[in-house]
Amino acid sequence: MMEEEFWRNWKNITKIEERAIKSIKKAKRILFEEISKEKIYSIYVKGSFVRREMNNKSDVDIVPITYDNKTLRKIKKLQEKKGNMYKPSEFLPNSLKEFEQNKKIP
Repeated sequence: MMEEEFWRNWKNITKIEERAIKSIKKAKRILFEEISKEKIYSIYVKGSFVRREMNNKSDVDIVPITYDNKTLRKIKKLQEKKGNMYKPSEFLPNSLKEFEQNKKIP
């Protein structure tokens, strides 16, 4: 997995973006304390943060793609249990199995 902080080249980072970047880093650290990197295919960030359109009510959508549904469920539980620790970020996981089967796992 290639790690890249795509925001490194951003100019004039706002206070809201600074808070979001800290949140992303904390969320990622918590994720990898609970889930092995080998279980994660990739991680994407999407939404207003990426478009640089955040406001005070915005969240940061972090999309971990897992190899299997078991890991997907673990990340969903992690979000429920520790999500307040890394707000405004939140995990919105998907699995490769979901894409293969074209079916969302509850």
